[in-house]
Amino acid sequence: LQQIINEQAINNITNIIGVNNGYNPESELDVQLLSQAADGLDLWYWQTPYWLYSLSVDFYNKDIVPDIISMSWGWAEDKQCDIIECNNITSQQYVKRVNIEYLKIALRGITIVVSSGDAGAPGRTNEECNKENPINPVFPGSSPFVVSVGATYVSLEKYNKTEEISFINYTTPICNNNNCIKSHNEKSIRYDRIGWTAGGGFDIYHNETPWWQFNAVNKYLNSGVKLPPLSNYNNNGRAYPDISAIGHSCPTYIDGQIYKVDGTSCSSPVIAGLLSIINNHLWSNYHLKVGYINPLLYYIHEHCNNCFRDITD
Repeated sequence: LQQIINEQAINNITNIIGVNNGYNPESELDVQLLSQAADGLDLWYWQTPYWLYSLSVDFYNKDIVPDIISMSWGWAEDKQCDIIECNNITSQQYVKRVNIEYLKIALRGITIVVSSGDAGAPGRTNEECNKENPINPVFPGSSPFVVSVGATYVSLEKYNKTEEISFINYTTPICNNNNCIKSHNEKSIRYDRIGWTAGGGFDIYHNETPWWQFNAVNKYLNSGVKLPPLSNYNNNGRAYPDISAIGHSCPTYIDGQIYKVDGTSCSSPVIAGLLSIINNHLWSNYHLKVGYINPLLYYIHEHCNNCFRDITD
């Protein structure tokens, strides 16, 4: 239905790992937004009862796998063993072991794209922001071997008092019939405006910021922006998210009805779809894959003034 109403090519999911019965809003959002961002790509659906380590091992050991993963799940780094049996290891050891598996997957030329979370820096395990442990990085969105994706929304407000809102003239039936927002005024998602805050922060288990993001992170930390006390976060860790995309009122068909769905669960597949277009171009023309793109993203950010738009509000 999404494909028909949005004038997309019919694109059924033909690569299914695990069980695909019924419907789940989170999974529908993932697949539909990925397909919207990259019309006609080869879609996979991977369902498993296992958590990150087992999933990554299963994935790595498959002969034929997709080139890009979009993952919308996550939990606090220091609470991994609360949701999975860790067999006498700590959450820190579990995170380290999963990261090794992610590195192995990256070495196969596969790009892992992950939602940064929908509960700000405190994370799902501390949405009340208690003083004992106020900031909780979310894993795997905080992994150095994934593209971590935050979220934005489009405001109906003007950029400033004198500037008129610029508009996009959509022609697809889905927008003609459902009043798609047409403004360019993109802002970061935060609780007082949208009802949730996109995840972000620093991981707690790395003692050195990855080299590829060091300049960007150092510039941010020294920009004068208001920061929490140093005792509350690891400013030498891996900073996330790396990039953001739209994550508010994302059109998703569930059981034949259109819904407005929110979350970095929307922005992650959007970025994965865009990277799929790039990957397809590289493979078709140069027999190359996007692969582990994090160093390249930050290189482009540092050396190209107009390649990214910085959302500062």
